[in-house]
Amino acid sequence: MSFCSKCGTQVSDTSSFCEKCGSPVNTISSDSSMPVTVEANKAEISKKSRLVTFLLGFLIGSFGSHNFYLGRIKRALIQLSMTIGGFILYTAGFFTLVFALENQVFYNQIPIPQIICVLFGVLLIISCSIWTFVEWILALCGVLKDKNGLPVKKWTD
Repeated sequence: MSFCSKCGTQVSDTSSFCEKCGSPVNTISSDSSMPVTVEANKAEISKKSRLVTFLLGFLIGSFGSHNFYLGRIKRALIQLSMTIGGFILYTAGFFTLVFALENQVFYNQIPIPQIICVLFGVLLIISCSIWTFVEWILALCGVLKDKNGLPVKKWTD
């Protein structure tokens, strides 16, 4: 008889998978006179706080603050640029549209560029907000990962 290297249960010599955990059998020989102890594989977790990640994502997550905290700089910069770019496009389109309508610049024409700016700005802000909301939920559940790919599970540092 031999033992599974993952969970330590006794496995028959003919089986290729452990009956308990289902992992491929890497057997540890039971020939030695010393008792076999298998240390459970501890999944590494991040040293970052889930509470801080959760609060940053909830309060100012659209600016990528929680991703900056977790060390995921590229993602954070994309979220930051989407939010700022969306606000700039929305504001510029809205104020030029209002200015043009007040001063009757268009003379019975539809102000297409201004409308596109406003709609694209709103689209950027909404899509970044949805992305942030999903990451906020992942942080709440403890599934969100830091820059090293380790899950953020601890509520405190």
